Amino acid sequence: MKKMIFFTTVILSVFIIYIINIDKKIQYLVLGNTLSINNEIISILKENEKYENDILEFQKENYHTTDLLNDIDNNIEVLNKKKKVSINNALVKSELIILNIGYYDYKDYLDNKYLKTIEEDMNNLIKRIRRVTKEKVILLIPKESDNNTLNNIRKLYINICIDNKIDYIDDNNKLIEYIKSDIIK
Repeated sequence: MKKMIFFTTVILSVFIIYIINIDKKIQYLVLGNTLSINNEIISILKENEKYENDILEFQKENYHTTDLLNDIDNNIEVLNKKKKVSINNALVKSELIILNIGYYDYKDYLDNKYLKTIEEDMNNLIKRIRRVTKEKVILLIPKESDNNTLNNIRKLYINICIDNKIDYIDDNNKLIEYIKSDIIK
């Protein structure tokens, strides 16, 4: 009986130590167009001792949803801090993923006749990302505007996010506040 109590105590102690010391750091990944507030997000993570790494090399200018889909399908690699990193590996290992994509889709095709294509492309992208990761994904969406087509795209993106259980934000300041309040716990 004493051996059983001792053994149980040791196992419970090891488990508690493991839980206390579990890695709570965040690898931050941005996919899509260049995000102007990366440094601010990284600073917040560092200040709160949550920063593990950032992968910003998958950002490009004039990037369309189909470009990102192709990059995921082809599992492109980039150099991140002198190490090769594939896009799928980055998706698997990142705890915070910001998608800054879709702007050039609706900028180039700001016409209601392209809504179905824009919706299908974004849906495919989110589903592919969700196959690889269950971590926090945030899609930056367009703000409400006077343009009906843009508002329709915004609604499409919101519905896609809701259907796929990802967060959406339409403003960099809101993104910063969200990270401070929901990511840094």
